[in-house]
Amino acid sequence: MADAGSQEQKETCMQKCCNLGYFMTAHGFFKCLELLVVTLGLIFMASVSAINADAIKFFIFLTTAIMILLIIHIFLNVMNVYHRLPLLIIANLTQMICCALAALLLLIGSAIPLSKYDDWRVHAASILGLIAMGLFILETLYHLIQHKRGAGPQREEQSKPVSGAEAQEPTY
Repeated sequence: MADAGSQEQKETCMQKCCNLGYFMTAHGFFKCLELLVVTLGLIFMASVSAINADAIKFFIFLTTAIMILLIIHIFLNVMNVYHRLPLLIIANLTQMICCALAALLLLIGSAIPLSKYDDWRVHAASILGLIAMGLFILETLYHLIQHKRGAGPQREEQSKPVSGAEAQEPTY
């Protein structure tokens, strides 16, 4: 009997701190897909050791930075902390601008090595970078639609602390 109570307490603790349902949302799916494509592009480009050029170094820097930010974003959403960040950071307009900037940088960072070098690994990494750019453009459109609809994070009851059990799924 004590084991059943202990098991229920562990499950509620897990539900309070982890939101695995995030991966089933459109936003969570986009983020995971972006992370996969960016990571594959980074792996391909990092395997090119014979070419020591600024364009390849920029691509590696860019995809590494995007990968780290995607991991942090996914982690904050899974741990139910993202919706507690300041409203300016999690607003759809801010997310739209960030995704558009990432898409532009991926376009620049992928097009230059693609046009300059003849190695198949560089071409594969650049094409994956362009696919990631397309995903970021789709996410930009997603945030634009959500912004136009008026959907997004709102904080009406600022004074009430949000516990893990009362946390609601944020609207993206």
